[in-house]
Amino acid sequence: MPKKFTTADKNEWLKLYEQSKSEKYIAREHARCDPRTVKKGIDEARRARDARDATIELVKGALQNHHESLLKVLEEIKSALQMPPSNVEVPWKQDDSSLTVQLPVAKFSYVSEQKKEVSFQHKGSLIYELLKEHMKRDKMWRHLHQWKTAMAEHIHARVMLKRRAAVLLEEKTGLKLFDRPPEQGPYLLSYVAISVAYDAALTATLGIPGREISDSDIVAYPEQSEVAYRSSNSPIARSAPGEVEICREKILEAIAELKTSDEAKEIAATYKKLEESTRRAERAVEETLMLGFLLGQCRVCRRLGA
Repeated sequence: MPKKFTTADKNEWLKLYEQSKSEKYIAREHARCDPRTVKKGIDEARRARDARDATIELVKGALQNHHESLLKVLEEIKSALQMPPSNVEVPWKQDDSSLTVQLPVAKFSYVSEQKKEVSFQHKGSLIYELLKEHMKRDKMWRHLHQWKTAMAEHIHARVMLKRRAAVLLEEKTGLKLFDRPPEQGPYLLSYVAISVAYDAALTATLGIPGREISDSDIVAYPEQSEVAYRSSNSPIARSAPGEVEICREKILEAIAELKTSDEAKEIAATYKKLEESTRRAERAVEETLMLGFLLGQCRVCRRLGA
């Protein structure tokens, strides 16, 4: 009966063969069998080793791709950690039951006074869940939570400032706001007036250079019975004949009051808090990115045998 040789035997033959020992030598001195058996065993050992090496390379490549995907999500989260641009569009209508504000790689959602939040665009995705599995107890999540809370408070403050602008403009001028005023008919305030008043107060409160809105930017046109915003030449109000200058002054009064309102003060307070939270969160994410590799494991890592 032919002698049976184990996988360990064949691996030893391959090792000897690669040390320049001949098949005849291995058969005579180690295996005590036909050289053809040794040759066959060496071929089997080589194929098995090549298959293992190929599998290892595949697993290494899969792990590398996996970590690169996770790091890409972290990079995108980092890109979201910035102060909101002054021109972020925020809704203002009082009857909105819910609203959203799109931010870079994130979104502000408002349902009620008790429920307002900022979430990253990856929230709920598998890749985001895997990232959280890798970094279960990392301090970064605490800083990100604080940043999201601070951002939600600040964006909400902007919404309240815009809503206050609408109220003040109607109170001061006695006119009603209208999206698209008809060509003829009642005297109205255009929605553009809200944006102008809001921008003026926001710019003054945050000290944004180059975006200041002065009194001279609000222009009265008695011939058309209109008040317009000089920068875009957009009508912001239509008044009764002979009352255009008065309407302009009332709009300026509303803007001045808006700049010193409680809503404007809340803008300044939440902005300062957001600056601090942004700095801490950005540093926490950068520390992880500097490693170039995520510690810990997730379900994908375990399936790959890492």
